[in-house]
Amino acid sequence: MFDTHLHLTDPAFDKDRDDVIARARSAGVEGFLTMGIDLASSRAAVALAAREPTVYAAVGIHPTEVKDATLRDFTGVRRLAEAGRGPGGKVVAIGETGLDYYWDASNASQQRDALRWHLALARDLDLPVILHNRSSHADLIALLEAFVAESGGAIRGVLHCFSGDVAYREAGVRLGLHFGFGGTLTYKKSTGAADIWLVPPERILLETDSPYLPPVPHRGERNEPAHIRFVLAKAAEALGREPADVDAATTANAKGLLRLSVC
Repeated sequence: MFDTHLHLTDPAFDKDRDDVIARARSAGVEGFLTMGIDLASSRAAVALAAREPTVYAAVGIHPTEVKDATLRDFTGVRRLAEAGRGPGGKVVAIGETGLDYYWDASNASQQRDALRWHLALARDLDLPVILHNRSSHADLIALLEAFVAESGGAIRGVLHCFSGDVAYREAGVRLGLHFGFGGTLTYKKSTGAADIWLVPPERILLETDSPYLPPVPHRGERNEPAHIRFVLAKAAEALGREPADVDAATTANAKGLLRLSVC
């Protein structure tokens, strides 16, 4: 299994981070992509990836953090990405970026500018981009489609924590994006089980978003990457496939997107 979206440097793991990683490996997790949400956490993600052989880093500024970000922060993220990419590098993606109008839409324009900046950085460095979306479906897709039209190239990336209407899913497929399915896939009110089999199988990824969004049967607890096995089980059930087959396929999808030959 490959956890393609989590926050290993979150303070929730400060007391037992090494144990959390060890438990995940014992559960069969062979790769981790840990997110930056601001400059400090991006630096921490890069540092953790440097000392953990199967941990990789994404660097970026989350849409809810954009309002407090300075030019220095954006410059710092770019430098981290430039220094950490390429053969042997552990920075393999840009993000977490995107749009979030749920918590605060007053800076929507600023969020969109930041997203365009991340998309350009990902294009310049030939890295995938990890896309957050909450209550901003239409604006996100419109911005992505405009970026593709203006730049004349495709976007390589992931719709993280995917859920949404038909138009949103079809737009993601049309744009060639991958789809990240996590703990919400196991929730009773989730549309994920209906969504996942409508997504091209070569673009399905598994994630936990640890320490957030714990799957059933761990709701109400701190999430951790070992719990991805519950996401895998639900994905296999929804797809009508054996868990081992879904494991192999989604791990290969992750490695292909991130251009990792081995973990």
